[in-house]
Amino acid sequence: MRVNAQLDFDIKDDDMESLKRIKRLSSYGEHSFFPVFRTQLR
Repeated sequence: MRVNAQLDFDIKDDDMESLKRIKRLSSYGEHSFFPVFRTQLR
């Protein structure tokens, strides 16, 4: 984690706009059972 915190990068405005336009996934298919992909635990 320490190495990740040391990264220095910029997200350009054009890149951020591209990220905002990406369609959200409605399902992770066969991997949906992983808790990290769920919006709430059952």
